[in-house]
Amino acid sequence: MDKNFRHQLIPQMKVYDNMGFAWLPFIMFTQPPNFRSKVVNTDDKGFRFNFKSQVDKNSVFNLTQEINNILFIGSSSAFGIGATSDDKTISSHLNNNHFNCINLACRAHTGFQEIISLLSNIDKLKKIKKIIIFSGVNDFYISDITQINYPDNFFFNKIFIEKMDRSHLKFIHKFTKFILNLFYPNTLNDKNSYKLNRNNIFDFIKSSEFREQLKRTNKFPQYNLEDKLNKNFLLYKSIQSYFNCEIDFYLQPVLQWSKDMNAEEEKLIEYSNIFFGEHSKRAHRLFNKQNYEYISSLLKNLSKKYDINFYDTNIYFRDIINKNDWNFVDAVHCTDKGYKDIADFIKLNNG
Repeated sequence: MDKNFRHQLIPQMKVYDNMGFAWLPFIMFTQPPNFRSKVVNTDDKGFRFNFKSQVDKNSVFNLTQEINNILFIGSSSAFGIGATSDDKTISSHLNNNHFNCINLACRAHTGFQEIISLLSNIDKLKKIKKIIIFSGVNDFYISDITQINYPDNFFFNKIFIEKMDRSHLKFIHKFTKFILNLFYPNTLNDKNSYKLNRNNIFDFIKSSEFREQLKRTNKFPQYNLEDKLNKNFLLYKSIQSYFNCEIDFYLQPVLQWSKDMNAEEEKLIEYSNIFFGEHSKRAHRLFNKQNYEYISSLLKNLSKKYDINFYDTNIYFRDIINKNDWNFVDAVHCTDKGYKDIADFIKLNNG
């Protein structure tokens, strides 16, 4: 299979693949602000417009109405990766003469980042009638259910920590780490080597207890997916009280969870197996029936606990989609048809 096959079959993905990221405090990363193309256009904070004609407004917050504003929260699927244009996203389909839908989604965000992004703009959010959270998969995918570091995992987490740990290391620390690890393997790393100095280096050499204590430092606790999501839902409840509005949580669809693959989807998954091997294998391992039932049940129970409306888009897709329908451009991102079907499902649940 040719490496250009994916962009030939779904040419809009070339734009998404080349967008890049912009880095921000607290939020960590978002889309580049003021990005312009035929496929996707962002405002001055990196949020996506519902229509290209809106770009002269500079910000999605300049489009808010005095009444009937909807917040649409999520990650890359909510952002609309795979849509051929801004007006083919879920948010654009929800935007009409009665409701202004504000898309605050960002590619690769987890639930906690989605909340931080909302809170970072809370002063600009008025007259919110409903908040729709279209999420769930990234929290599951990145955590592997049990391995979540305090306070949360995020994409590029390992790179960020490694770069930050190394940023304050002087040459003498790097040299010391290299030499001492020859004699005491796997004892020193970028997190603890900078703590060695002329006052304690002999303690390190003489005392195994000192070395063990050094290895134990700088380790934050880990927790599981249920604890992580419970924290997110507690925050959803607080946000719901602040805005005095309903919150709907939609578990986004996954190809393996929601339909049999058609010809185009099979070819694109085959492409992913070849050119995105590591990520494709991980997705294939995680997106099985057992894990689907676990995450869906967990989200449903948490929604009930915190009085949040819960909907599973995978069930809706299984009911309405035919095998020959082309709804996905990869395991988690949809085609124009897929996003239209999701928007129809949301409209169905909102009368």
